[in-house]
Amino acid sequence: MEVGAAVTAIKTALDAARAAKDVHSQAQLDAAVSEIMEKLTTVQTDLLSMVVQQQELVEEEQAIEGGVG
Repeated sequence: MEVGAAVTAIKTALDAARAAKDVHSQAQLDAAVSEIMEKLTTVQTDLLSMVVQQQELVEEEQAIEGGVG
């Protein structure tokens, strides 16, 4: 997962939130909230994936530095 994809997902969630303010029925509001929650879950998953990847890189760097010294 790359940062650009996460940023795009966040922008999509924000766009969905902006669109939700214009709904006129409870059913539309429920659908909009559901869409926003889905997008935010995707963002959360993507960001967690990036954190795991970053931690793996840190551990790899530490292993390389440990082997060099």
